[in-house]
Amino acid sequence: MTRIERPGVPRAGDLLTTKVRIDRAAPARLALRWEVAAAAVPEATLARSPARYITLEWTVPLEPAGRGGEARAELVDPSTGARAVLAVVTASRDDLAGPVRCTSDGDLRHIEIDGLLTATLRVPPPGAESPGPAVQVLYARTSLLGQLEIPGGRYELIGAAVVT
Repeated sequence: MTRIERPGVPRAGDLLTTKVRIDRAAPARLALRWEVAAAAVPEATLARSPARYITLEWTVPLEPAGRGGEARAELVDPSTGARAVLAVVTASRDDLAGPVRCTSDGDLRHIEIDGLLTATLRVPPPGAESPGPAVQVLYARTSLLGQLEIPGGRYELIGAAVVT
């Protein structure tokens, strides 16, 4: 994960400096993506887009429960790069029954976020050769689309990937 810090507000004549800290130990995450008709998204959520479709993206910890982590849902406009955060759910390292539960069963990952996301994915071990997509979505359901009042038939799950 890269964090950018900008200390203070620059004044005229000041040299603008940006410190970038790179956390090399950032854990891998799973990203689940739904394609949503841009016209169906309320304007208050994300400025009207020239694109036909925008993306709802959930990112969740890849590691099993008990190691903490954050789950985040964002709307992403592929034409402008604009992002609107819809939900952030944080799990502590010792909260095995908390709001973000990620468990493993062989190459399967089961993800549950209280009332927001339920998913089961097949994730091959790192370095494994596999035909087809590296991550297979076996089941995925999110209530966020309904909470945004986006009617059924206006969105579709487009896949998942391991991201850093």
